[in-house]
Amino acid sequence: MIWWTWVSALAGTCPTPASLSDVEGRLDEAEHAYEELDAAGAVAALDQMGLELPCVDAVVGAETAVRIHRMYALLAWGEGRQADAVRSLAAMKRIDPDVTLPEALVPPGHELHAALADAHPGRPTAIAAAELGEIVFDGAPRPDGLPSDPTIAQYVVDGAVSWTTRVASGGALPSYPMLAPPPPPVAEPTRRPIKATTVLAASAGALTAGLFGGAWLARAGFDNYEPDAGMSGTDARSALDGRRTAVTALTVASGVSALGTGVLVVVAL
Repeated sequence: MIWWTWVSALAGTCPTPASLSDVEGRLDEAEHAYEELDAAGAVAALDQMGLELPCVDAVVGAETAVRIHRMYALLAWGEGRQADAVRSLAAMKRIDPDVTLPEALVPPGHELHAALADAHPGRPTAIAAAELGEIVFDGAPRPDGLPSDPTIAQYVVDGAVSWTTRVASGGALPSYPMLAPPPPPVAEPTRRPIKATTVLAASAGALTAGLFGGAWLARAGFDNYEPDAGMSGTDARSALDGRRTAVTALTVASGVSALGTGVLVVVAL
């Protein structure tokens, strides 16, 4: 049985680093065995490649990645795991939308050709940016994130490969130093500007209050008016009329001021 998920290997944990030539040599063995209808030999070669891939010392390019996904698709299809095969076919299409299956491996008319034509890469998953270096998938960075189909993921820093792993569909990346996202901006409290109409409304309100107070005092003075003992009737009536006029004038003025204040308040709001 093939190991479909590999554990990543950090630099220094592999007894012997593997080269791309080693990986491609295992692929040659697997493809040759598959052409010879030697399923056991193809599985054994691909398993050996799976052990060497985490120790690869260089970036796995797109062409090699396509061969890896293709070999997994062929063996999965032969074992009756069509869903796994289609996911690997979709990974091939993601790398090269015009990719085809060589007739040496898949004869014309085989249903795998139709399955490849119908395969569609899934939506990627966003990942955090690396603090140092970058994460590459099948030989190239992908700003849209981790592919949802199988992928050869590598963490590369200054050209050196720190780890390599084949991530199956729905899998997760090994750990790596992530760049912390910037803190969200602190929203400042919204201060509503004081408009000129607001100041006018406040001033008019104060004036209205003063006029109402003056009218109330004038009314009280009118109601409680007592003429002096030595004042003639004509003078007393004249004084009383003056107080009445003052009450009327202040009352009208306060009413007009109140109306103006109301208009200014509505404008201010």
